[in-house]
Amino acid sequence: MVLVPYDPDSSITSSPLSCEDPVCGNGLKIVNTNCDGENYCGYGFQYGDESSTTGYLIADKFMYNSIQGE
Repeated sequence: MVLVPYDPDSSITSSPLSCEDPVCGNGLKIVNTNCDGENYCGYGFQYGDESSTTGYLIADKFMYNSIQGE
């Protein structure tokens, strides 16, 4: 199985979270969120090795081909 990186531009259901979304304000306790001039919810996260990542929070729908039981 090959894992493909997520690309929100290739999804018809993805959309950036707005600053008014509850997740942006206080829903995620592990990242620092902020708002930009376009009203998108940005984030920043610093890892233990001092590396970091920044970007925008995206909402999307994932659909699975099958569900396996217990």
